[in-house]
Amino acid sequence: MSLGEGSVVPAIYNGEVTRIVDDFLGQSLFLRHGVFDEKGAELYTFYGHTELADKVCRGAEVMEGEPIGSIVRPPRPGIPSHVHISLGWVQPSIDPDTLDWEVIGPGDSVTLIDPLEAINCTYRVLDHL
Repeated sequence: MSLGEGSVVPAIYNGEVTRIVDDFLGQSLFLRHGVFDEKGAELYTFYGHTELADKVCRGAEVMEGEPIGSIVRPPRPGIPSHVHISLGWVQPSIDPDTLDWEVIGPGDSVTLIDPLEAINCTYRVLDHL
């Protein structure tokens, strides 16, 4: 089974939509989860190459397993359809309104987590939203 264009993307955890960005991945979604580490950093998930479901907007609460969007074709030719899912601890000094892939990448603002170690995948691929 493949995750191609149009495949539904579920929320990994309960969370709040803090930011939606039109960017080099098409559309990216940033969810915060209200879970904090010992240093006060908050757990976020970041999704890229998505077209968001109509009900997904800034401030919306989503539930684990709820469809948040679907996979879209990457803007660059020759790249197969796929989804980017990243998890990270975002430092409290970071304003959620500034989160994007540039903030996530460099420095110590975000500590990325291997999603395969954090996801207990109980979901299945759906054909449509």
